[in-house]
Amino acid sequence: MPMFNLAYDPDTYSYGWITLVVSFVSRWSDVSKQEAKAWAEDLRQLGERGEYFFSLNRYQFLVEKPDGKN
Repeated sequence: MPMFNLAYDPDTYSYGWITLVVSFVSRWSDVSKQEAKAWAEDLRQLGERGEYFFSLNRYQFLVEKPDGKN
């Protein structure tokens, strides 16, 4: 179930995730808050130029036991 956003827009899935990612990586990784904010600003600038692209591939699996019992 892929998610594509071809625009940086408040009504898109990826728009809201940018702030969340900045907050998360600056707290739980070696990425500084300044570096994370620069990454987010780069995405915003790409959006202003019409060059923004986001893709997330999600997968669903169904697993059943061979005998069909739960």
